[in-house]
Parts: sequence; structure tokens; C-alpha cells
Amino acid sequence: MTDSQQEFWNRISGERALMLTTIGTDGRPSSRPMTLVQKDFDGTLWFFTSLRAPFVADIELNPQVGVTIADRAHDLWVSMRGEARISGDRARMELLWQPMVAAWFPDGLDDPDIALVEIALDDAEYWDVKESKLTQVFKMATAAMRHERPRLGEHGHLQL
Repeated sequence: MTDSQQEFWNRISGERALMLTTIGTDGRPSSRPMTLVQKDFDGTLWFFTSLRAPFVADIELNPQVGVTIADRAHDLWVSMRGEARISGDRARMELLWQPMVAAWFPDGLDDPDIALVEIALDDAEYWDVKESKLTQVFKMATAAMRHERPRLGEHGHLQL
């Protein structure tokens, strides 16, 4: 993993709830919240799901997906793109299993509908505002008086 990939993971790993967007069977985008279950990052994101979830058919039809984070508490916004697949890898499930997953799968790994969504990320775009709220307001007011756009935080693109 490169330093920039590690820094990226360090920023997003605290976020457990992400939005997964697929292209529906009707050709329209559809999003739903998912819970990230991994502790380490190798360019792939992992989520537990049910094989009966409607978006499983979306992924099988079109594996191109988007994953987004909106963390207002830390002024971090991330948009990721990648290719998803549905996995029944039991060993991987055992590795990623967490007690909170049992809320959705009371039979645990013996649930016949349990599966993983594996997303191999291609790239990510991020907006990271590190200034305090007071500094942000000051910069916006100054920019407005000068008829300029405010320059807040960092915006970047990362190949994963």
C-alpha cells in the first residue's frame, strides 16, 4: 500500500456507515447505507449482505458502483468508484465477522442468504476541510467581499 493509500484509509476507516450506489435493473441509480466491516485496507471494501437484497441483482447486471461518505463532524466528503461482486467466501466471512452483523443474520455464518459485497476500488475523490468553523466563516466572508470563491480545505483525487 502506498503512503497516500494508507493516509486515505486512515481518514475513512473511522466511518462505518457508507452509502453504496448501484445502477438498478431499470437503469437508474439507487443507493443504500452499508456498514464497513474491515479493519485493514488493500484497495478493496467489504460489506455483509443478504443474497435476497434487491441490489444484489443490480451488481450482477452492472458491477460498476459508487461509495460515498459524508462526515460533517470532521468536514470530510469522499466519493469512490469501483467494481463490485457478490462473494460467498466463508473464510473471508469468518475473518470479517463482527457481533453487530448478527443483528441482521441471527443464524450467523450458517444463514443460507449471507454473502459479502466485495468492491475493488478504482479511484476516490475527496474534500477534506481541516480549518475550524470560525476560520471557514472568515474565509467565506472574505471571499464574498472580494467576489472570489472561498478556498477551504483540500480537494484531491487518488488512484486506488
